[in-house]
Amino acid sequence: DDEVLTLASGVPSWASAAGGGKIGQVLQATKVDKSTYATQTFADIPDMTIDITPTATSSKILVLSDVTISHTSGYSNNIRLVRDSTAIYLGTPDSNRPAVTKQTSMYQDNIVYSMSFNYLDSPSTTSATTYKIQWMPENLATAVIGSSVADGDVVYVGRAANSITVMEVLV
Repeated sequence: DDEVLTLASGVPSWASAAGGGKIGQVLQATKVDKSTYATQTFADIPDMTIDITPTATSSKILVLSDVTISHTSGYSNNIRLVRDSTAIYLGTPDSNRPAVTKQTSMYQDNIVYSMSFNYLDSPSTTSATTYKIQWMPENLATAVIGSSVADGDVVYVGRAANSITVMEVLV
C-alpha cells in the first residue's frame, strides 16, 4: 500500500489509504569511538544495536542508520541490518555475491564512505525487538568504523560519529 511521510508543525506523520499514523517513540544508539574488524563473517558493529518495544502489532518501525566506514585499500566492506537474529533489508544474493544492505569498495586507506540507509520494517509484534548493524569486510581486509584505516594524525583525517535510530510509526 502507498504511504507518504509528511511534516506538519514539525511533527512527522504517516498517511495511507487506511488513515494516518503518528510517531509513537524515537530511540537512538550512537557510536563515537573507533572500532576495527578483520574477519570474513558478519558480526555486530559495537554500539550499533538498539531495542524497541512496539506498542501494537500493526506498528511499523522506521530504521535510520548513519554509518561511516573505511576499510583496507583495494578491498570492499558489507553491512546488513538485522532484526533480532534475522537479516532484513537485503539485496538478492547471486553466486558468490552475498545479500547485503550496503556495500562499498575503495582504493585508499584515508577515505571513509557513508553507508547510511533507511528502512520501514513491519515486525508485527509487541515484544522487545532488537535492531543492529553488522559488518563483514572482504577476505584479507580490515574494516574500521569511526575513522579511516590509515587514521593519520592530521587535520583532514577526522573521527566520525555514527548512529542507529528507530522510530515507531503508529498505524
